[in-house]
Amino acid sequence: MPDSPEDMVLADDALWVLLWSKGSSADSSVVRIDPATGAQRRSPALGRDAFALAVGHGRIWVAHGDGDVSVVDQTSLEPRDDLHIGDLHQHIAAGPGAVFTDVRSGVVRLDPASGRATHEVALGEPVSVLLQTGDEVIAVGQSGRTWLLDPEDLTLRASLAAPEGVRSPRAAMRYGETLLLTEFDDAGAAGNADGRLLILRSSPR
Repeated sequence: MPDSPEDMVLADDALWVLLWSKGSSADSSVVRIDPATGAQRRSPALGRDAFALAVGHGRIWVAHGDGDVSVVDQTSLEPRDDLHIGDLHQHIAAGPGAVFTDVRSGVVRLDPASGRATHEVALGEPVSVLLQTGDEVIAVGQSGRTWLLDPEDLTLRASLAAPEGVRSPRAAMRYGETLLLTEFDDAGAAGNADGRLLILRSSPR
């Protein structure tokens, strides 16, 4: 890799990697990698504090900690106008009809055509994991509490209590009717680094 990877997505027959310049969050870019040949193409600089990217609707969406979302043309890799959503963004996900990012201890839905926020839901705590899978948007808070949201308007479908002892959720994945959650506590209950794979839900709604 030409610089320091921060996030990556496999989409549309390519691997898209968000890079920090020289290991620093002071600047960022996106590189497209052809899995078959290893050929790479890189976007121009996109700015500081870029934490996550998503690919969809012919664009690459990059969430920044200053409240901006960079929008990059998926074909040319040229930046379009940034979206100024406000507040901290550390997660972003693209679905068939919308783009979702964390904001103000909640989630906001963006219309990919206009870039405008169409809906927002407050969750009461910062979001640690955000993804769209199937017909749900899944948000996991810092406490491990999980919300299942309707992707059309962010209506709450279900709220799952945090498993006991969860301190720092890292990733979530839907496997059929099972929702898997990883968490890592770098302090550890006994001063050691501990990680767990948890099953949050294993029965149909």
